[in-house]
Amino acid sequence: MRLQIGIDVGGTFTDVVASDRDSGRTWRVKVPSDPRHTTGSVLTILDLVRERSGARPGEVETLTVGHTIGLNALLERTGARTALVTTAGFRDVLAIGRESRPKLFDLQQDPRPVLVPRYLRFEVDERMDPRGEVVRPLSATGAERVVGQLLAEKVEAVAVCFLHAYANPAHEIAFTRLLQERAPQLAVCASHEVLSEQREYERTVLAVQNAYLLPKVRTFVDEVRAALAGTEPHAELFITDSAGGAMSAALSRDRAIHAAFSGPAAGVRATASLGELIGERDLITIDIGGTSCDVGLIRDGQPELSNRTTLGGLPVGLRMVDIKSVSSGGGSIAWVDSGGLLRVGPRSSGAVPGPACYDRGGTAPTVTDAHLLLGHLDPEATLGGTVRLRTDLARAAIEEHVARPLGMDVTEAAAGILAIAEAELVRAIEVISVSRGHDPRESVLVAFGGAGPLHSGSIARTMGIRRTVVPGSAGVLCAFGALSAGERYEFSQTLVRGGVPAHEVFALLRARAAEAIPGGIERFTPEYILDMRYVGQTSTIPVTVTDPGADDLLDVAHKTFEELYLDVFGYGMPRPSEVDAVRLVVHRERAAVDHRVPTASDPAWEGRPWRAHFGPHGFLDCAMVAVESLPVGAAVAGPAIVTAASTTTVVQPGDTATVDPWGNLIVTQPFS
Repeated sequence: MRLQIGIDVGGTFTDVVASDRDSGRTWRVKVPSDPRHTTGSVLTILDLVRERSGARPGEVETLTVGHTIGLNALLERTGARTALVTTAGFRDVLAIGRESRPKLFDLQQDPRPVLVPRYLRFEVDERMDPRGEVVRPLSATGAERVVGQLLAEKVEAVAVCFLHAYANPAHEIAFTRLLQERAPQLAVCASHEVLSEQREYERTVLAVQNAYLLPKVRTFVDEVRAALAGTEPHAELFITDSAGGAMSAALSRDRAIHAAFSGPAAGVRATASLGELIGERDLITIDIGGTSCDVGLIRDGQPELSNRTTLGGLPVGLRMVDIKSVSSGGGSIAWVDSGGLLRVGPRSSGAVPGPACYDRGGTAPTVTDAHLLLGHLDPEATLGGTVRLRTDLARAAIEEHVARPLGMDVTEAAAGILAIAEAELVRAIEVISVSRGHDPRESVLVAFGGAGPLHSGSIARTMGIRRTVVPGSAGVLCAFGALSAGERYEFSQTLVRGGVPAHEVFALLRARAAEAIPGGIERFTPEYILDMRYVGQTSTIPVTVTDPGADDLLDVAHKTFEELYLDVFGYGMPRPSEVDAVRLVVHRERAAVDHRVPTASDPAWEGRPWRAHFGPHGFLDCAMVAVESLPVGAAVAGPAIVTAASTTTVVQPGDTATVDPWGNLIVTQPFS
């Protein structure tokens, strides 16, 4: 047996999909997360996989883990005590930013968020110009002084970002070496190592974010590696990144910020693979777990990538899967504000204590409690195979904290909780689609995560989306994405005007990649990209080139850019175009993993009588059907509740849910 395992460590549940390369069999496991012992959760799951598959110690080939450690640390501000060292005169770049005002006419808006307070920002006398020429050498006396200040402040991590280090990182390298010699216990990040591109604010923020996360992420990776060494000494450990690929554990220790969206990105990548299987290339993904909802867009078979993502109010200057996250998960808490209005989120009950119905000490009403009270969940079943639900506790929580304060019936209160949560989900989809010129009605909605299919029918009707797909592995799709994620690494460099030409920069990036990636890059397929724009613009469009050494490289690239710009914006510009940055992506795909899930062979199936609430229709008699009892081609007419081991699908009145040959549930709406 040769096992490959993908794990997604979420805020509420930890999911796993394991595949045996010899037999092609797969196993799926879902257990509650323990945020206090994340590593323990991963190791417990390894034991469960061995138990279910019959694997012996030593038969795991690869373990690929997606996590939310960095994401949660940035959102909750629980990272390391971090300092910034920068060029003299630039310590306030973090606070000044781009001088943009999120709320133009709000005279009392909060200051721009920063991860490093001003007293932990230190300056060193040095200066490079935009061409990488030394204007002032690095002051040895000043560098020694700053190192002493850092030690006195007892910081845990340091970000080093000198002006124009993308053009010449010599001063950053010299200071970083000095700091590591004097204080080897510190986690240090030099800006050119995470983003060798211009735009001082974005590069400074990214270096700070990476340093801020390094201690936590390194601890997690090192603990998992140490535990694996005990029973799986030959297993390779990978961490999924925010672009939907995977990176070696060794490299992930220094690229903490690259994994900020690792779990959600893996889900979007898995959906793109599923779309290819079922013949759909334009998809909207909605991944609802216990803590949050992540929405993504796939166009023409490829996930949309962006380097303008924000996280916790701060820009993340890396190219990553374009995901909109909102705090509308199954554990999002419903509450009444001081003005008497019902709200849902952003606070979450998390895995501990969890929703009130989990009977783990939680008393706050959540979205999951509302679903249970309205009949969308089976109280006789166990959520994720381990959590038994109690309707009486859900009812008591909603009645005490929502219904009674608002003077309404408990059913009405529960329906109101879902309506507000779904309105937030619709807004997230509009941000990722409508606001970017994409009509959601032309896409297929793919709902996954433990709670995604509970909401997808209502959302599809609201947005006029005719077709929804609930994957057979909906409850563990992000783990499926981690399992199938190929290795992927990206390196970039600003093209300095009058400096090294583009084809030579590509060669430099290949050398940089060969040095950074364990085992070199001969095993990888390269992709060469030029970030281009019209002169005078700030935003760029990526242009892929096939031959980076061609004599007519730039001529072909300029023509391709103009065609792409016309396609995106509908018009061209009467000015020349230019290259802003050169980018190298190397990737190595893994063998495809079978998405198929077992379906029933008996054409005769029957649901049991049930009663559930369906929005404006109120409570209706319906059928509750176990998806494992449905054969391929079986059609379930709504209203209905279709249950699975790790998720539940609400089929709205008038909709029809059909099982396809791969075990996916295809839900179609009646409107045209």
